[in-house]
Amino acid sequence: MNELLAYYLAQPWTVRVDERFDDDHYFAATIDELPGFVATGNTTAELDASFWEALAAFLESYIEDGEDPPLPESDTESNTLRYTMPAEAA
Repeated sequence: MNELLAYYLAQPWTVRVDERFDDDHYFAATIDELPGFVATGNTTAELDASFWEALAAFLESYIEDGEDPPLPESDTESNTLRYTMPAEAA
């Protein structure tokens, strides 16, 4: 793995996981600092399996274009995970 990609993957991103009931039931993860990023899965296990691969591909597109992705403004050393429970499940 490229050192720059490893650096970006290790950032303390703010990850939001939403359970969605559009046409289908699925989970979606977005990152506050990376507009346009989304990883999905039909289960949380599928989401977990696809998240890091999707994030790496998203960040690689910045690197390939010679751009720096927006970095978290947080001074924490760990990721923040926020889970939104849909009203249907509440």
